[in-house]
Amino acid sequence: MIDHDNQSNFDYKITRELRNNPALARNIMSSPDGQKLLNYLQSDGGGFRHAIESAAKGDTDDMARRLRRLMDAPGGADLIERIRRSIESNS
Repeated sequence: MIDHDNQSNFDYKITRELRNNPALARNIMSSPDGQKLLNYLQSDGGGFRHAIESAAKGDTDDMARRLRRLMDAPGGADLIERIRRSIESNS
């Protein structure tokens, strides 16, 4: 079971790191794991665009909800963990 308190801290850290380092964001999102993440986030038909726009304005709640859903999906936690490691090793 996912510890959502720790997950919220993780969501914040990912969002902050990617927002503050556009080159890192590009590198992560162009990686195979980043592409898997994008595919998952885009699978709801348009809500992802709204989440990106909101996150760019500082409201990361929608993106955090999407990441939590991914964490609960099969293989999602492993994907996020690989991305987390990549962010930490590059920041």
